[in-house]
Amino acid sequence: MYQPKYVLKKKRKPRYRGTIAVLMIIGLLVISFFCLAFLKQKEAITLVHTWQSEETGEVLTFTKDGKVTFKNNLPEGVYRIISPNTIEYTVGNMSFQMIYTIEDNKLHWGIDQEHLEIFSPK
Repeated sequence: MYQPKYVLKKKRKPRYRGTIAVLMIIGLLVISFFCLAFLKQKEAITLVHTWQSEETGEVLTFTKDGKVTFKNNLPEGVYRIISPNTIEYTVGNMSFQMIYTIEDNKLHWGIDQEHLEIFSPK
């Protein structure tokens, strides 16, 4: 009977290859999650939002149709954007030209630069 001189052995695939692939996929998923969370956080918040005052705790909402509503029963107002940092705010028969800026997801809103109230998104 003939016996070959060389016996070919099956090479076993290392087990760590599958483990490395799984770890890489999990790593990519984690990195993707944090990137999306960061991008969502950095999305520009517009004036149309619900805001809570950091000083008084008062909650107000600027709506798309130009209304300003308050959580406590203050009269509803109307706003109109005049320029990127100026709005005309009307309550009843009184009208005010007010300044607003949004920096670091915080609304700074008031009659002049020295009297701006700070609001956080709610």
